Order: sequence, then structure tokens, then C-alpha cells
Amino acid sequence: MAGKQREMRLSEYLDKYAEKEAKVIMADIVPPDTAPYLESGTELFDIEKTPEPSEEVDRAFGGRPNVPAANVIRAIQRDIGSSGYDLHISDRSYTGYSVWEVARFVIVHDNTDHMRYISEVFDCDDFAEVLCGAVNRVLRGIPFGIIWYYGKNSDGSWWGHATNIGYCHRQDRIYMVEPQNDRFYRFNKGAWRPGMIIL
Repeated sequence: MAGKQREMRLSEYLDKYAEKEAKVIMADIVPPDTAPYLESGTELFDIEKTPEPSEEVDRAFGGRPNVPAANVIRAIQRDIGSSGYDLHISDRSYTGYSVWEVARFVIVHDNTDHMRYISEVFDCDDFAEVLCGAVNRVLRGIPFGIIWYYGKNSDGSWWGHATNIGYCHRQDRIYMVEPQNDRFYRFNKGAWRPGMIIL
């Protein structure tokens, strides 16, 4: 089955790797020269120019659809890629939220983007963790987490970045959020390489 990725259950993973030494991967690369979403070929998701479907606005909290984890995994494999990274899925199903609902919360109610960037102390991964917690605290059951990904600077050196990743059940697509300035964008498969995704 060339090209087909096999799903592994957590219990199987624990049994198989229980005796193996953990891999410790230390960051030895620098942050990107510019914000990755500004790179040529990256599709920005403009919340203001893409209106939210009216039926989504009218949906009551209790009427949200159940989204099987398999739908989220398929969208990640299609929109991010199917190899070269670790994908950690913590739930068998999620609560369906749209990118517009997440944008409304992030832009209007959350203030993670107002926090101060401090290299090695409170940098990209810390911003992503704070926003992930804030979104999950309010939008319960949402498929929203953190992605670490990599690219190359103009001089050929690698850069690394952590940001947030989510799944929009209305579009059946993956979106990314830059927690340092609330920009929504799509993963640029032609320029970036995923490293780890945790949902």
C-alpha cells in the first residue's frame, strides 16, 4: 500500500515504544526573517471579505454537529500533507465550529496578540499555547491546536515557527492562525514543511 498512511492507536503506540528512549529534539534554528504568512504563494483567509453563511450565524450552541476525527485527519493530510510529521489526535470526535466563529472569538474577545514577544522566554510556541488554551476554554470540543513547521530563508538556512491550526467543519478545510497578530491563512505546502501537529 504505497502512499497509504496507517493509523496507529495510542495503546498500540504505547506498547510498541514503551521501552524505547524518547527522542529529544532541540531547536537549533532561528525564527523566520519575516512572518511566514507574508511569503509569496500563501493564501490569506480574509474574514471580512468572505462572509459567514447565514445558517452558521443562526446556529445555537447546542445544535453543533459532531465531527469525526477521521474528517479532521483527512483534511490535515490533504491541506498540510500526508508525510514527514507527527500528528497527535487526542479525541475520536470534535464539536463543529466554523473559521468565522473562531475568528470572531480571536479578534474580538482574545488578547493574546497584545502580549509582548520575548525571545526564548515568550516567543512563537508560547503565543500558540496561550491562544490554544483560550480557544479551547471557550469553544469546547473544537479541533484547534498547535503546529510546528519549517521553511528556508533566502540564504538557505532553516527557520522554524509555531502557530495555531484548526479545522472548519463548514469548509472541510484546515486553517492556521498567527496568534501574534490574529491573521488567518492556509498552509503553504509548496514552501513549508510540517514537523508536529497536536489537536
